[in-house]
Amino acid sequence: MYTQSFDAPLQVMPADAVRAGIASQAAERVVNIAMELGQLVQTAVSVIGERRLRAAMLAAAREQDVARPAFAESLRRAAGHSWL
Repeated sequence: MYTQSFDAPLQVMPADAVRAGIASQAAERVVNIAMELGQLVQTAVSVIGERRLRAAMLAAAREQDVARPAFAESLRRAAGHSWL
């Protein structure tokens, strides 16, 4: 079997070009929304992690309150600062 290549310039209808542009813009919007959502999730996870760390530091400060009051105060001051 013999096939012959057809090297004609591609012709695109104006309506198809408009549809392709609209689809491209919609895809770009979807990607932007997904990126913003990812950043919000990352911020939420960071806040949750910081709260847990702060709670652990305050618990350690309560445990050390009697034996080492200066260290306990240092832990309380460190827990009061934000790392975000």
